[in-house]
Order: sequence, then C-alpha cells, then structure tokens
Amino acid sequence: MKRSCYFVNPSIKERVIVIICISNYLVNQN
Repeated sequence: MKRSCYFVNPSIKERVIVIICISNYLVNQN
C-alpha cells in the first residue's frame, strides 16, 4: 500500500494536502 491520507487540523494547507491525496487515491483505484 502507498501512503495513507489523514486529517490533522482543518487548515488550508492540510485541506490542500488531503485533496491531492484523495485525488491520487481515486486515480490509483483505476
């Protein structure tokens, strides 16, 4: 498995990281 994504604090930087991580996860699904 690759890196796991997780929420830390609802800051803008964290949200951007989470969005990128989720998008990469969805892309890897296919």
